[in-house]
Amino acid sequence: MDATPDPAGGAGAARVSAERAFVSDAGMALAVLNWARYRVVMRVFGVPQEQVNLLTFVLALGAADTTYSAVQRLRHPWRPSRVDSAIAGSLLREGAFAIAGPKAREVKLFCTLVALAAIGSATPGLRRALHKIHVAEQRVGQERMRFWGATPGAATRPPPLGSSEQAP
Repeated sequence: MDATPDPAGGAGAARVSAERAFVSDAGMALAVLNWARYRVVMRVFGVPQEQVNLLTFVLALGAADTTYSAVQRLRHPWRPSRVDSAIAGSLLREGAFAIAGPKAREVKLFCTLVALAAIGSATPGLRRALHKIHVAEQRVGQERMRFWGATPGAATRPPPLGSSEQAP
């Protein structure tokens, strides 16, 4: 592992860049998944270890064919006719009027107003959810950096080829 000595951490301490930590984590996860794949395929299908890769390839081909046919069905779904769309639109409109009461029929562009209100009421919840995802992502990144001893400035890009700058 390519590590630079950390003078503040003592003689044996080393600093690992975030990229190296991520690659190490991903490599370890893939090794564990590969080991688990061997064990599951050997146990479920009863094949020797030498045949696991061939059986995995055959199963992947079957899964790819199934996925392709499912995507083709989704790509060309049944499209409702204009009459069906008109019936659905009138049902939604009358449902909105039934919920709002008899005075709602007098309001111009009532359905547009209701649609905008629905979109506006969903926006704060969506913003909160996106913020929580961002905070969780930042927390995981900080924990990984803390675990591997990486500093945010440890990962610097080398200068472009042909430039006169020297790498730090």
